Amino acid sequence: MAVSPELEGLRRIAPSRFVSFSFPNPFLGHAADPYGDGGGGSGAGECLRVAVLDSPLPSPPVPGTAAMLVPAGRHRDWIFSTRAGHLHLLLSIQFSRLILVGSELSAPSPRVIPCVARPDPDPAHARLRPLLLALCPVAAFRDNAVPDVPLLTFQDDLLLAPVKFVTGPVVGEMVVEDVATDNAPGPAELHRRLRFKRMPCLVQTQVRLCRSPAAAATASSSLVETLEGSGGFLQPEVGGSLVQPYLQAMAAGLAVIAPSIEESIQSGVRPRCLCAGVGGGSLPMSIRA
Repeated sequence: MAVSPELEGLRRIAPSRFVSFSFPNPFLGHAADPYGDGGGGSGAGECLRVAVLDSPLPSPPVPGTAAMLVPAGRHRDWIFSTRAGHLHLLLSIQFSRLILVGSELSAPSPRVIPCVARPDPDPAHARLRPLLLALCPVAAFRDNAVPDVPLLTFQDDLLLAPVKFVTGPVVGEMVVEDVATDNAPGPAELHRRLRFKRMPCLVQTQVRLCRSPAAAATASSSLVETLEGSGGFLQPEVGGSLVQPYLQAMAAGLAVIAPSIEESIQSGVRPRCLCAGVGGGSLPMSIRA
């Protein structure tokens, strides 16, 4: 069987190389299917999306490879579908190559995405092992040893529901989304947050949400039901503070100069400002959208 030059090149580590391709789904009809009804998804279809990224850092003589299953329903999340998100995941682990396996980007995604914990050890690992070994660099098989390719897990929020996607002229694509976060031992908290596609793993800002009076009257509603009807059920916490403390001073400063900015705009003068910082710089720039 002919192999494309891109896949043939995976026999060696190449700093920052990124390759993605479709692969026949090894989970079809199998109990270990992480994307079936039992895994919180609606099925991945006949093919899976496989993405491979090599670290930009120098590789050791025997490079390590790790894999990760994209959580069910989150295959379109920029954390897993973009090179920037993939790189952030890779740099957070001590491996030279990270393989992401998940549904194809064209597969449907539910409105509210639950975070379903995978069993440990994960039975899906055995079904993926032949593919993962085939994607290991030749140097990993030194002295005829068979490398171990661990299957990592990703878990952050309990629930996630995108609200709106927007494109700004400076910061590019961004998403506003509602999430339910674990606040153990207390009850889960509902947040509305902003993320940019260029830095998908960095939450720029978030505020706490509370149920509207109408939703509070039906206290039996689950978090999933609340997020599914978030258009009218949720509202920012009145008098609440931004979750990230460092953003409070920025928001206060914008509030102080708001009247002056509004006056300038009304007179036809376009205000200018210097945005400095990683998160703090991009946040005011998004206001242009």
